[in-house]
Amino acid sequence: MDEKFRRQALRMFSYGVYILTSKFGDNYCAATVTWVSQASFFKQTTLENGFINEEEYQLKDNLPILTSVPTYLKCRVLEIMETGDHPIFLAELNNAVVQNELEPLELRNTGWNYGG
Repeated sequence: MDEKFRRQALRMFSYGVYILTSKFGDNYCAATVTWVSQASFFKQTTLENGFINEEEYQLKDNLPILTSVPTYLKCRVLEIMETGDHPIFLAELNNAVVQNELEPLELRNTGWNYGG
C-alpha cells in the first residue's frame, strides 16, 4: 500500500466533533468522538447495462470501482455485526488509491434528506 495515498485518502473523509455522554449504573462518562453515524441505506443497488446505480464502474482486483470517484479504499471485512435493522461492517484497510483530490461530499450539501 502506498503510504502517501493511505494518508491522503483517509484525510479526505470529513469528520464532525461530538461530545457524547453516557451512564452505566452510578458511573458517568463524557467523551469527545469523531464518528457518529446513522446506519441506514437509501435504496437497493441496481446493476444494469454495465452500470451500478446508473454509475459507470470497472473491475479492479475483481472488485467494482466507480470510475468517477476521487479515491477508493480496498478493505478486508473482519466482522459483520447484525444488531438492529442494518449490519455494521468492521474492516481492515488493505489499499488506498487517490485518483483526484477533491473536497469531501457532505450530505447537507446534496439536497438529500436522511434522518430518523
